[in-house]
Amino acid sequence: MSTLAYRSLVDSFCSLTRLSNPHSLYEHTAIEFNGIDFTLLHQDTPSGGRILLHGDLGNLPAGDLATAAAALRLLEMNFHLFDGHAGPVFTLNPQSRRVTLGVNLPLPGLRAERLVELLAELAGLARAWRRDCFLEAHPERPPSERPMMGLTRSALRSS
Repeated sequence: MSTLAYRSLVDSFCSLTRLSNPHSLYEHTAIEFNGIDFTLLHQDTPSGGRILLHGDLGNLPAGDLATAAAALRLLEMNFHLFDGHAGPVFTLNPQSRRVTLGVNLPLPGLRAERLVELLAELAGLARAWRRDCFLEAHPERPPSERPMMGLTRSALRSS
């Protein structure tokens, strides 16, 4: 049962980030970190538990062409992030219609310090999305040849 490990991680995270009342975050962990909204959902598994992390990147750009270009870019990035297992994935939240980045993290070995680092990295990614929807980083190159903005599977590992 990984519930105790998850609660311990939440307690350590709250202590490290000076968030009060960690008990209120045990069941549904919705936090704002560096100005970006994140949701952490605990899943109890035989392998020690997992955390499903969703970071709110923001809206798709307005206009059919801009929306299509941004969606294409996200699909291309998903291609590079997919590793056949539980790699990170860009999604569209059906309720809010906002782009999110979902990350599936193994709970065993995940420390609060690494979670803070990861949230900081993802907050930077969200700011980059909100700036140019990953389209303007290298406008002289087609989307398939543009770098991944530092986002890799290894950057999203928990350890």
